[in-house]
Amino acid sequence: MEIDADRLGRALAALGRADDPQGFATAGTRSLAALFDAPRAVLSLRDADGGESRFIAWPGWCAQTYRRQVLAQDPIRAWLDGCRPGTAPVIRLSDLVPGRALERAPYFETLLRPTGARHVLTLAIRRGGRIAGALSLVRNQDAPDFSIEDRNLATALVPALEMSHALAHRRMPAAAQPFTAREAEIARLVADGATNKMIARQLGLSPETVKNHLRAIFRKAGVANRTTLSAWMLSRAP
Repeated sequence: MEIDADRLGRALAALGRADDPQGFATAGTRSLAALFDAPRAVLSLRDADGGESRFIAWPGWCAQTYRRQVLAQDPIRAWLDGCRPGTAPVIRLSDLVPGRALERAPYFETLLRPTGARHVLTLAIRRGGRIAGALSLVRNQDAPDFSIEDRNLATALVPALEMSHALAHRRMPAAAQPFTAREAEIARLVADGATNKMIARQLGLSPETVKNHLRAIFRKAGVANRTTLSAWMLSRAP
């Protein structure tokens, strides 16, 4: 897949501007769908009240049919339920169900075939070590499947998607334990974009000591990487 740099920039900018749930569900997700030439999408949020799935650019009957007839058979839902820390955050439907097997599945007959949909690329959204939702990008039957390059690009974009989700919903969990003064200082520097080397130089620490502090910070905040730590810090900014 040849990436248009302008579209990539617009997608990242849209995710960065999504400062409420509605903005995340519309501008943010639509920008990623456009980046991957996906004319429709499904945004599933497990942390919303009771959970919800938004069908973007689908016929009106799809959401209710999915809940009543497809949800229990959805292989992507089963994959999300089985995700564990360390599991790759992006999957294609074709990775889960080969083409001919998919065409025989009630899932295909009930939802995909009647709407002309076929190919799905799903990005898991994690928060606090658990699955908070997922964004599924969908191409039609007359389009090519998502490529390995598409999957790799989506994987690289997951941290930005997770940060946008966290900032839009502003409901990140409190730290399990309070930070020490040094940990709080390092967390603030990470949120400001400082690298480990920059932090070590500024605070007069060794890079290994900074790494050890970051491990403790990640554990206390319930995050897995610097991007989600930055979102966690920003959600608590006055």
